[in-house]
Amino acid sequence: MHIMNALTIIWIALPLFIGFSIYLLPSICRYLALGVAIVSLVYGLKTSSLSAALDFNLLDNFGVILLIDNLSGFFYFNQCFSNFRGYSLLLVQ
Repeated sequence: MHIMNALTIIWIALPLFIGFSIYLLPSICRYLALGVAIVSLVYGLKTSSLSAALDFNLLDNFGVILLIDNLSGFFYFNQCFSNFRGYSLLLVQ
């Protein structure tokens, strides 16, 4: 389960970091956008095969909990395919 904790934190932080990188390096924006879509696809596949739910206590003990289970894999796939659609729009330009 420790690998999934690390993957989840990376999956949450990566689009933000890549978004700022695309702003600074617009010449490689297509490859970075494709990389985020592939990472989302891999994370969605990995999440779909979870046997137990992951929960993260955000903001210490204030009651904000991020719950990730195998049923939420559908939403990660949905984000991945919307990223691929955005990537195809970049290719058309």
